Amino acid sequence: MQNPLNGPSAFADLAHNLGQFTGHNAGNIVDALYPDGSAPGSGVGSPAPSPLNTTTTLQAPTTAYLGQSLKLQATVASQVSSGPMPTGTVQFRDGSSVLGTGTLDATGNTSFMATGLATGTHSLAAYYISNGKSDASNSAVTTLTVYTTDGPNMTLSLSAKSVNISYGSTSSPVTVNVGSLSGLSGNVAFTCSGLPVGMTCSFSPANPAITAGGTASTSLTVTATVPTNVASMPWFKGITGVLILPVSLLLLARIRKGGKRIQALLCLVVLAVSFTGLLTGCGSSSKKVTQPNLPSGPQTILINATTDSVTKSIPLTLNIQ
Repeated sequence: MQNPLNGPSAFADLAHNLGQFTGHNAGNIVDALYPDGSAPGSGVGSPAPSPLNTTTTLQAPTTAYLGQSLKLQATVASQVSSGPMPTGTVQFRDGSSVLGTGTLDATGNTSFMATGLATGTHSLAAYYISNGKSDASNSAVTTLTVYTTDGPNMTLSLSAKSVNISYGSTSSPVTVNVGSLSGLSGNVAFTCSGLPVGMTCSFSPANPAITAGGTASTSLTVTATVPTNVASMPWFKGITGVLILPVSLLLLARIRKGGKRIQALLCLVVLAVSFTGLLTGCGSSSKKVTQPNLPSGPQTILINATTDSVTKSIPLTLNIQ
């Protein structure tokens, strides 16, 4: 005898007949008989595989300029190591607006070229649309800032417009502040130009780093050293005595032969002068030190800040006392 519950159609007929006999809905009877949902023909006994969880990542720039085309790249991966590679479509979004779509390749990657983004801040994300086999997923948001076409620039300011200094001393520190405009980034180098004689600048730190939209600063001091001009004595002054000495000795010998006292006295004078010149040329210093005229009062110099692409200057007044 055939089992009346053998097969989905027989079970459905039986449930229908019981429903007519008892006045209950056939679906309620099935639920009562099989609370776990494993009734014949329901498909629960051999359930379909659940969609795989996915992870979506977005690679996008964080700065751009007006009119620039930007490449947005998304990667979708299954969270199950042995699971199949996700397939389907990815939406590239700016906030709630869809910029465009891309189809995943065999490696789970897709890209899109975004154009026409206005100046300002944009919130970019990639959204994987479920294909039934893999769950949908969103990437993290990447913040993009679009600047004008003027390119990177900076602001430059000083904590003081003037500083007092005197020769033989170092000035009080002045803070130099740099601000990033239009995505300027990198290391900033500082120099001084137009410094008065004997003065030098120093910066600490010498090359601070600045990030896009950020700031950097350094401490400037000016040191004034009293300069000296050194002049060498002419070479012939040192050897004058050496040249005159033998001549004087020769004259003395001849005068002794002649016995003339006046000529002898004259010769002795020449001899003394010769020795004086010799001692002066050999014993005294061959250099003469003089002090130049030093500037005083207000003097204006320029403080320069330089990155790879931008240089900016600002004046600083030195009050030399």
